[in-house]
Amino acid sequence: MKTPNHYVVKWSDDRKQARVFDKQEGYSLDLTLLKYTSIEFCHAAFNVADILNKGESMYVTGRPLREYDPDIRELEIDPSLLYIDVGAGLGEFIPHVVRCSKGQAKVRPIAIDPVNYELMQRMLVYAGILDVGDQMKEHLKILIDRCEIMLDSTKVQLIKSTLEQSLNSNSHLQGVADVVIDNAGANHYAREDHEHIWKLEKQLLKPNGRLFSEVVKSSGIYRPPN
Repeated sequence: MKTPNHYVVKWSDDRKQARVFDKQEGYSLDLTLLKYTSIEFCHAAFNVADILNKGESMYVTGRPLREYDPDIRELEIDPSLLYIDVGAGLGEFIPHVVRCSKGQAKVRPIAIDPVNYELMQRMLVYAGILDVGDQMKEHLKILIDRCEIMLDSTKVQLIKSTLEQSLNSNSHLQGVADVVIDNAGANHYAREDHEHIWKLEKQLLKPNGRLFSEVVKSSGIYRPPN
């Protein structure tokens, strides 16, 4: 497959890292390639520029469920409840809810994230034809499948905006969620004021809803008070 004109591919000298850069959209897909180890050691993440503020970038990761906060990964999924993931990225939580519901969900889970899932899916597909090794190809396929789930409107309600924009533009989001999770996904919005993010996330909840939110900073990990 010929490299699209707007893609630039760069390799590290030891060929253990690669970057696919989309010059038109400003998205970079960074791959860490450990070809001869298990898939758990393969890593792919997007560096997305200017999506929140001009001159700023953020990382979009594909965290597996086992790496989520224990309170989140040990949740027993109830298909009758509405789950919202703030800053879902390519993480496994929403696909996990879809799998657990087995098509029986009374309501579709909601993912709130301003990233371009169509673009990320195309870049992941392209990366899969590079000489990245079988383990990385398998990892990329997992992320491609997650994109497909997020883009399937019969399975997921995808809202492509930041948390604050979503609340301002979608009044129906107020007080609808049984469970809201944020596994460091809204760090990019929090900056210095993570308590402001928790206030916004609580607006999504029903009166008896539950919030599982984690903000990771250099000074520590912060969770909302019970």
